[in-house]
Amino acid sequence: MRSVTVHAPAKINLSLHIVGKRADGFHILESLVVFTDYGDEIQIIESDKLQLEIIGEFGKELSSFSVEDNLVWKAALALQKYSQKSLGAEIILTKNLPLASGIGGGSADAAATIKALVKLWKLNIADEKLAEIALTLGSDVPVCLYGKPAIMSGVGEKIAPVTLQDNPYIVLINPNIPLATAEVFQKFSSLRTEGEAIQKVRHTDKTGLLRYICNDEILEIYDKNDLESAAIAKLPIIGEILTSLQSTQGCFMARMSGSGATCFGLYHDELSAKSAAYKLQKTYPQAWCMNTHIVH
Repeated sequence: MRSVTVHAPAKINLSLHIVGKRADGFHILESLVVFTDYGDEIQIIESDKLQLEIIGEFGKELSSFSVEDNLVWKAALALQKYSQKSLGAEIILTKNLPLASGIGGGSADAAATIKALVKLWKLNIADEKLAEIALTLGSDVPVCLYGKPAIMSGVGEKIAPVTLQDNPYIVLINPNIPLATAEVFQKFSSLRTEGEAIQKVRHTDKTGLLRYICNDEILEIYDKNDLESAAIAKLPIIGEILTSLQSTQGCFMARMSGSGATCFGLYHDELSAKSAAYKLQKTYPQAWCMNTHIVH
């Protein structure tokens, strides 16, 4: 019995800028995106019918939602529809990443499902078409399908490769409180609509993050997450976590990923990252905290 296993890494927005809004309501983004060594896992096994099993640390929580709303299921159906064949597969999702956390867990799972099913079903589909299918599932799915450092722009359809000079260690921490992307964008829009100056929670980039990990082609304007203030307004503990991250020894940058609530700190060495993760877990015992590293 054939099977295919694909890693679904956490997606990290090192920066996230909201640069406009389309007539249809979708926000236009520019984001510097990288991926970590830690993430979920998709295993696909030959089967006569399509089925999904969810396991892992956050598997029970995800299983409480309708399977029709699961991006893995949607990805499988979309690929099945495109192939115009009633292909089956047993999909096993190991859910290690917290839900609604701003690190692209569902998007990464969908992308990994596409990769695994293309291989298992031996489908001959051009990368451009796969990217189109991915975009129908969500704005983060195409960049997760690409799976390498990139600048993502537009509504997720534009992807420009980025070369990293190094792969720093990273600590991820989430208060274990889901934060809906739509709610954060609504808050962001209301702050702008009311004419309020959105307070930037700008944690100092002590060594020049972009010069440290990226080629000179990356402009230094990629220096913040525009959604941080809106997310903090919805969930104040995010601001506390960012301050705690920045205070850990060796942290050269702390920021929120995506629409939150996961925050991250970057470190030059593994020992500093492990020590920071240990300290943060003590400070926030209910939080999910993980130290890993950024991969090329």
